[in-house]
Amino acid sequence: VMVVLAVFLFSAYSIRLQAQTLTIVSSGETGTSGTNWSTSGTNPVTISASGDANINTSVVVDYLNAGISVILVAPADIRLSNAISKTAGTASLTFQAGRDIFIQAGISSAGSSLPLTFNADSNDDNLGAIAVTYNLNTNGGAVTFEDDITFNGVAAQAINSDAAAIAFNGEVMLSNTS
Repeated sequence: VMVVLAVFLFSAYSIRLQAQTLTIVSSGETGTSGTNWSTSGTNPVTISASGDANINTSVVVDYLNAGISVILVAPADIRLSNAISKTAGTASLTFQAGRDIFIQAGISSAGSSLPLTFNADSNDDNLGAIAVTYNLNTNGGAVTFEDDITFNGVAAQAINSDAAAIAFNGEVMLSNTS
């Protein structure tokens, strides 16, 4: 009976977490809040998800181009499904996920640096990692990976931080299908 109860509780916990993904996508909502997400703060601005949330890429890019740093926070996963291209302003971008971070589109900066921080498993329960399948170009901004990371895609990925530091604070796995 105890084993069945433990499996049920773990399954219920997993199902609850699956419904708390923050997705940055071209078809997402705009503004300062929407279905299961809201913003707080002035600089940095924190964009937090309380359930499944789809946010338009322009929300993040507009803050960055205005020189306002952005912190993306999700209880479970963060999924970047549309490229972030900063063209102005000096700002940083932080991904803070309770579980996994999926970078499924590129991140780039022109004109000024864009420091990046990827903090998977931010609740320290050992259930999180970072997966990068596209290039990162920070134009001189430091890049920090705060958990295990996998680089896997159909081609090799590049991290271009010019002379800025790139820190890996977890295991690194390099693999691609080509």
